Amino acid sequence: MRLELGLNLPEQRIGLSAHDFAQSMGAPEVILTRAAKQAGAPTVRSRFLQRLAAVAGEKHWKGALERGSAYANHARALDHPAKVSPAARPQPVPPPEARPSQLSVTDIENWLRDPYTIYAKHVLRLFPLEAIDTPPGAADRGTFIHEAVGEFTKTFADALPADIARELIALGKKHFAQLEDYEEARAFWWTRFLRIAGWFGGWERERRAAARR
Repeated sequence: MRLELGLNLPEQRIGLSAHDFAQSMGAPEVILTRAAKQAGAPTVRSRFLQRLAAVAGEKHWKGALERGSAYANHARALDHPAKVSPAARPQPVPPPEARPSQLSVTDIENWLRDPYTIYAKHVLRLFPLEAIDTPPGAADRGTFIHEAVGEFTKTFADALPADIARELIALGKKHFAQLEDYEEARAFWWTRFLRIAGWFGGWERERRAAARR
């Protein structure tokens, strides 16, 4: 299926990652790290590390672990400063104009459980950041489609173009350009958008015919 869609095979990415890893291992100084626990459960060393320890020998492998423990000690020291001064309890008092005038039902539940979430969300306007390299999801797909359709309705608010589908597809290309690094998502979502553009042309003409300002 991937070949028919013109997408890269997973084996190619694995090979490129292995090549980059081998190139990095040739640096004068290399630090290999692994998670000792995952979700609270101990992890097992990868076969690569086990093989590396066996080839290096007990003496050299022990020396490498000792040199690496220095960096681990530095990291642990960050959590144990020489002096700990407790921070004052937060008592935010935002001005009345900064306070929300209405809240959703979900916000009321959050208010009862943790009032500070209301302050962070509605007063400070703080929202959690997405994880790095998060693949696009259904919400992103809907955003791209709605932005393209929304821009079309604003651009051609007075009169429809001769070829509605072509103009909508041109706007879709601009908004879908953010998916250039995600070939799989673009291959499936763009095909769906083309079908939407074809359907939208007839639907919009019927809607405009009966619409009045």
